[in-house]
Amino acid sequence: MLTFLLAGLATFHETYNRSIPYAAASLATAPKYILFPEQRAKKCAAIFRDSDYLFCKSFWNIVDHDYVKMGSRYIVPSVTVSKYFQIGPEEIEINSIIIPPPTACAAPDEPNECAAGNIGNGSDNATGSGTKQPKQLVNLKLLSHEVREGMNELPLKKNDFEISSMEILPMSDHLLLHIHGGGFIATSTTTHEVYLKPWALGLEIPIVSIDYSLAPESPYPRAIEECFYAYAWVLKNANKLGWNGKTLLLAGDSAGGNLVTIVTMKSIEVGLRKPDAIICFYTPFLLGYSMSPSRLMAIMDPLLNTGFLWRCLAAYAGIKSSDDEFETVTIPNLDDTTAEKQQKLNNVTSSPGQTVPQSDNNSSPEQVPNRAEYIRGDSYYSRLGDIMGSRQAYLLRKLRESTLPNNPYMSPLRASDDTLRQFPTTYLVACHQDPLLDDSITFARHLRSLSVEHHLVIVQNLTHGFLSFYNANTDCKRTADLIMNDLARRYNIDGPLFP
Repeated sequence: MLTFLLAGLATFHETYNRSIPYAAASLATAPKYILFPEQRAKKCAAIFRDSDYLFCKSFWNIVDHDYVKMGSRYIVPSVTVSKYFQIGPEEIEINSIIIPPPTACAAPDEPNECAAGNIGNGSDNATGSGTKQPKQLVNLKLLSHEVREGMNELPLKKNDFEISSMEILPMSDHLLLHIHGGGFIATSTTTHEVYLKPWALGLEIPIVSIDYSLAPESPYPRAIEECFYAYAWVLKNANKLGWNGKTLLLAGDSAGGNLVTIVTMKSIEVGLRKPDAIICFYTPFLLGYSMSPSRLMAIMDPLLNTGFLWRCLAAYAGIKSSDDEFETVTIPNLDDTTAEKQQKLNNVTSSPGQTVPQSDNNSSPEQVPNRAEYIRGDSYYSRLGDIMGSRQAYLLRKLRESTLPNNPYMSPLRASDDTLRQFPTTYLVACHQDPLLDDSITFARHLRSLSVEHHLVIVQNLTHGFLSFYNANTDCKRTADLIMNDLARRYNIDGPLFP
């Protein structure tokens, strides 16, 4: 499976932003990346080193394309209720606590790229953060195996039913609120239906998934504001979702797990009801600079490579890098002679209008170094530039210097002990081959020191993002089902569960 995934990555790069004839020719030669491992490895290494966030976003959003979604209908099971709707922009008041609608503005000068859920889709059911909507509205999706009392208040229309049903069941004792992953920059609720719909069928409880706005068009803290607003709306409007308000479970994968944790923190801090349990799959709990042992694995990881990882974090934090500044720059090798280094330095061209902090104290204040010089000013980042490329080294340095990624609302590991001590039961699911493994272990260790009930599950032989392969790999499906079976038993969920 990994071979085909990497071959697909290499082929997609050759067709990315190309003319139709060129793309067709590239597709015709795609088998070479399956048959010849060296060509595949060389191509993927170049992609990880040089591609920008828009390529990452486009590649991850392939599964949200209309043609892929049409094919997935034959693989992903149908549920009775599948309703996409919007909430807002009114304030929400719960027990005298007022939750305002999202107010964070979109980032200026960013390409306003629609989510992949809208590609080629002119229907009213288009999904994703790119859906045309007023700024203060938040997108949600309700999935349910059965129609339950109260759901008609949404209201439900004919096209909200994938399977016709005349029976209306009583309200459920449980509700699962889900926040999807995608590095804060990609995918949507539709992408994650590959496992959400089986969960809705197996658990027989309503599932609400938040389709939050994505970076870099909507950087921090927009996603947090939308998710917390949606959380408050669910608490306020439980009856409309077929839920009696008893047990609330909050789940998310990767970036979604980060947002799940932060929503829980905010609910504790403002005095709202906190969830009864949270489930975080392969979650980054520290978005600041960290070169832990597992994160060093990202240099070789084919799914969450260092290049993709830093670009996602930089986009979410609002750190920009212009490709134009790197086109004529070559970071000198450590074994270059002094003359060669000087020659390369003389060939560097500065982009007009860019101001970057000086890395050399002897430079005159009128000099404006470009980003390659900014990297070259520190031997540590110069070495990283040799290994990972100048673009990645620049982003890594900016992330390390920025204080924003260490904000508790970006990195829950930085949250106060007073807040974390009040956390509900926390399930942490990590993969032993995941670059983010150390994040889950460190967070679990911290929860243990605060006597917070938690369960750490380390999955063997699976990588970051395994939930997305729920229907493609039996190990991924089996692992996800075992985790949800355990959760169902602990919280007395009476669904048929999973075989």
